[in-house]
Amino acid sequence: MARGANLSDPETVKDVIARQNWSENRRRNVANAYKNRNPNARHIRASFCNSRRSISQRLQNPRLIRISFHTFRHWKATSLYHQTKNILLVKEFLGHASLDNTLLYIQVEQAIFGLNSDDEYSVQATNNKEDIKKLLSVGFEYVCQKDDLLYFRKRK
Repeated sequence: MARGANLSDPETVKDVIARQNWSENRRRNVANAYKNRNPNARHIRASFCNSRRSISQRLQNPRLIRISFHTFRHWKATSLYHQTKNILLVKEFLGHASLDNTLLYIQVEQAIFGLNSDDEYSVQATNNKEDIKKLLSVGFEYVCQKDDLLYFRKRK
């Protein structure tokens, strides 16, 4: 008899679960995990920690160990505020009960992007190869092409 179960066949999964020497609570958890197909949060966290440790060692950057799921939450909230400038949207997105808890992201966004993060640009358009080289050499970045003109921008 095969040791594992064919995951696409519920009957073989039930059979394998029944043969295990597990408590009733563990059997119920495994059956629910199979039905819902949601991995256990503990397994997700362990996988994340192992991947983070491996990447940190490969890149020889011990600061990567300090990244957590909560770090991603802060990053998403800060970038959402930067994109929308709507603190109430961020409050709702995070599920905060009080706006006071969300106001932190305004300060974080200003610290990262500066107080005047209006994203003002100098814009240049050209189709001359020499002009393109000059623009790129002084920090302009390519944006798009329209009507045989290449458009470049640089933060003011």
